[in-house]
Amino acid sequence: MRLDRNALLPCIVVVASACSITEGPPYSIAGTATLPACSDSPAMDLSGLWFDQGVLTITSTGCERDDAPLDAEFSSCPLNWSFDQDGNDIKILVDEEYRIKGRICGATLHLEGGWWLPLENEIDQCDYDDDDGAEVGIEMGANSLVLEDVPGVGGILRGVLSLRSDCRAEYEMELRPI
Repeated sequence: MRLDRNALLPCIVVVASACSITEGPPYSIAGTATLPACSDSPAMDLSGLWFDQGVLTITSTGCERDDAPLDAEFSSCPLNWSFDQDGNDIKILVDEEYRIKGRICGATLHLEGGWWLPLENEIDQCDYDDDDGAEVGIEMGANSLVLEDVPGVGGILRGVLSLRSDCRAEYEMELRPI
């Protein structure tokens, strides 16, 4: 039996679009992390603008970058995080491109989703020229940030997120209000 390849084209397009992240921006990127049920009152209203900074540590082999062996560390480039809180639930927009869901239980912010995490280049600059735009999903088991009260700054969210893309890593993250 001979198949007409033009007859298969719509099927290939449907399968490819079903596997895509989402049309956007803003994009929604899946991870394995889920949000817990929560009855604890939020420690504070996080609504507003925040920015992240931190260090990415490679935790798997097979990463594409030549300079990314196991346990290699890279500084991340800062991104803006816009928080919109309604009770315990938080909608987050990262750098006006990526949607992440959050839920704050007491002083712990749980995250679900993912975003693009750009890294500094070899001369410690964030010009984004060398970034490939690979997105990372937040993995269950390391998807929480803890709110800490820092005098003179206000609340800072700190924690280690487990990230998965083509290469597994951990992101020791600090979110500060702008």
